[in-house]
Amino acid sequence: MKKISKLLALALCLTLTIGSLAGCAKSEKDVIKNSVSKINNAKNFEMDASMGGKMTIAVAGTSQDADMDMKMNVVSFQDPLKAKTTATITSAGVSTTTETYMQKDGNDLVVYTKANDTWTKTKMENAVDIMQSSGDMSKQLSEDSSKYVKKDDQTENDKTYAVYEYTVSAKDNQEMMEKLMSSLTGGLGAMMQEKEVKEILDTIIKNMGDIKMTIWFDSDDENIYKITYSMTDMMNKVMDAIISKMKESAASDKSDDSVDLSSALADAKITVKDMNMTCVYKNIDSAADFEIPKDALDAKEQ
Repeated sequence: MKKISKLLALALCLTLTIGSLAGCAKSEKDVIKNSVSKINNAKNFEMDASMGGKMTIAVAGTSQDADMDMKMNVVSFQDPLKAKTTATITSAGVSTTTETYMQKDGNDLVVYTKANDTWTKTKMENAVDIMQSSGDMSKQLSEDSSKYVKKDDQTENDKTYAVYEYTVSAKDNQEMMEKLMSSLTGGLGAMMQEKEVKEILDTIIKNMGDIKMTIWFDSDDENIYKITYSMTDMMNKVMDAIISKMKESAASDKSDDSVDLSSALADAKITVKDMNMTCVYKNIDSAADFEIPKDALDAKEQ
């Protein structure tokens, strides 16, 4: 069961990793082009993200429902390359808050995490690409306005935004993950065998579908204000593929433990419902700078 929990946690982590975006005389075509270019070339920015949904886990004849809610604040800088993330995850009525800093060390990524008042430090080899994408879906957007479908304008906090729908294709998602594969394999090698990690990553990549996003453009400032998208379909496809891979692995293993695992997985199923992500961008090129705490820098490397 420990192996199941570890694989499921890894699957969730990787799936979520896959993630900102006129006034007078401005055409909406120019607003789209300039807004996308602005966020993708930003020297720094701040993002508030939230994700909520439901998950049902069925295994070994038992089923458990859990509401999931995540709220996250990210401050990201490109030079020097670093990021600060504060996240609160609530599931089954229990909330956990973590504080994380990341910084570049050559082509490696050093991650400092505070949980339960204790700092840990982990080095992920050749993982700078992960930080540069940061799970941020704005990096997948095109400046070509013809790829955006106009929707009704929306008003929030007394401000009206131009709203468009944009689809990131399965092919683009797969290419993004393939670029990150070597970094993820190296970075997660301490958790699992490299072969296992690669097999799971291959499975996720093959099962990634289109992601349809709703993007709110601020025509006055030529910024992307908000991006929303559903992760339900993608996560269900990935979870089905992961469970299938786990069953296949258990069936091919002849050890006594594998017999128990194969039996437990016989009716295993993970179902995700109403899993939606919202990212709100602010302080583009004017985010408050930060320093990594000394206690984090002095933490023992894992």
